Amino acid sequence: MKGVRITHLTSVLFQGFEAIMNVWIFLQLKYFIDNVLGDPDKVDSAIFIAVSILAHAILQALFYFLSKYLSVHRLKSGPGDSV
Repeated sequence: MKGVRITHLTSVLFQGFEAIMNVWIFLQLKYFIDNVLGDPDKVDSAIFIAVSILAHAILQALFYFLSKYLSVHRLKSGPGDSV
């Protein structure tokens, strides 16, 4: 039973990280649109921010996948089985 609790806790933590990344990417998009797109002097930072937005999207997808994978793994193991 202890292994199931650890798997469940890890799944919940990954869901929390995914929610934080979801909020963070929208804040970063807001900064990119408001501060970088209108200024021609910030071309270098535009490339950096575009790459970081892509990296955040990949991390968000990773956390989403891991949380769902661990949730399914927890359900397959059953309440009485140990992992």
